[in-house]
Amino acid sequence: MCGYNLRGLIDPRCPECGFTFLWVELLDPSRWVHPYVFEHHPRHNVWSFFRTLIGGLRPGRFWDSLMPSQPSHPGRLRLYCAIVVVLSFVGLVAELVATTVEIRPRYGGPATLEIWKEMLQLAWQESRVGPLAVMALIPPAWALLTYWTMMIFGTSMHIAKVNPSHVFRCVVYCLDVCLWCGLFVAIAALLPMSAVNSRDGMLLVLAGWATTMAVLLFAYRMCQAYRLYMRFRHPIATVVATQIIVALVVVNVLLFWIVSRR
Repeated sequence: MCGYNLRGLIDPRCPECGFTFLWVELLDPSRWVHPYVFEHHPRHNVWSFFRTLIGGLRPGRFWDSLMPSQPSHPGRLRLYCAIVVVLSFVGLVAELVATTVEIRPRYGGPATLEIWKEMLQLAWQESRVGPLAVMALIPPAWALLTYWTMMIFGTSMHIAKVNPSHVFRCVVYCLDVCLWCGLFVAIAALLPMSAVNSRDGMLLVLAGWATTMAVLLFAYRMCQAYRLYMRFRHPIATVVATQIIVALVVVNVLLFWIVSRR
């Protein structure tokens, strides 16, 4: 967890950070590379990305298979995080496309480039892109605040010698819930609804529930990460304390945004 030299030790416990381990995890080279995790397979980017995404659906098994002795690659983690965050905005694109299709009958004749530009501008004005964009930004912002809070919380517990890359790894692999949230919003935006007048309101309600579930799943997966990967003594209490701090910050920012719009 901290990179301390363990040569010459007898007990499988780091004297620097207190992490307990198995000697086979460090001495067996076949265990240094994870079977499918994204950061360990740069030659199979597409396969490892989707395999990691699907593996995260079972956080208990995922974090039990990933070990701190397996080297971390911050560049690959940032790439995975960037891809997940970009794909999470697919719900905004779907809403924009759905609104453009709805206003298409207003324009007669062939769909020229100028007409498409005008339709996209009108769709941007009539759709709920603004609130959906805010909801799509909440999970990534929540994860970023969680990382900062975890680092501050770790310093207060005198475990600052733990390498921050391990905390970053936990946050990144728990963040991919936002991609599933974006896919859910995209499906809801493209599906036809019976009441056209209430379509926008229903979509915002579904997006709000999806965002809430994404945040709760993120917190649950962080608990599993700190229990099985970081092996904290009180993983649930640690994660819950940080999530309360993050929730207070996010609620204050949202209230400020709502008041400023009015």
